[in-house]
Amino acid sequence: MRIYTKILFLLNIAIWIGSGAICWALTGSTLGRVVLIGFIVFLIAWIISSEAIIAPMDDIEHPAWNVFIKKIKWAYNASLIGMGFFILLCVALDLLQMREFLNMKSI
Repeated sequence: MRIYTKILFLLNIAIWIGSGAICWALTGSTLGRVVLIGFIVFLIAWIISSEAIIAPMDDIEHPAWNVFIKKIKWAYNASLIGMGFFILLCVALDLLQMREFLNMKSI
């Protein structure tokens, strides 16, 4: 089961890199940097999730698949929250032409 979870984790990494490349190619640095921030937060949350949300007994009591799903959910939620905060920061400070990209009028 560990090999399947490693393969799925590598597929998640490939999806993040692919979506980042597509966003960077289509919209330039506007969405490209947002996805890059999300990817970095995803990796940090994945590393932290081993100690933060997984109890030592979870590895023994629960199957590896359940532990993997718990970690991946936590990492994706953290990355979505991180991307949301970054977009709000860019809109508030008028960075990366985010207001123009989102078709928002300047206040």
